[in-house]
Amino acid sequence: MARQDITSSQINQMSSRGVVTPVTVAAHVDGHAFVNDGKTMVTFENTNAATRTVTAKVPAVVDVNLDVPDRQITLPATTGRGQLGPFGPEYTQPDGKVHIDFSADAGVVCTYWRLP
Repeated sequence: MARQDITSSQINQMSSRGVVTPVTVAAHVDGHAFVNDGKTMVTFENTNAATRTVTAKVPAVVDVNLDVPDRQITLPATTGRGQLGPFGPEYTQPDGKVHIDFSADAGVVCTYWRLP
């Protein structure tokens, strides 16, 4: 299987009036991918009885061979929430996208927003 490609919703001045509908999707076993525009934020909610770890993969290397660590957040069980982004260029994979991985996909819902 492949990563699930995601397109985010643009937030604008009308967003506070309920005009924008965010892109909300369930976590995918193979992860998510979206074009890195430097403006996308993701919120996560975990309704599962177990904790979940969300990872934003970082392909960057410094000093020739030192890997930059991935960014991880842990979502507490049952009512856990978290947020990642916006993402700098160091998160951009060779395919031009940010890759988000999940320790498990059951019970995790993701909402994608693109800032103005």
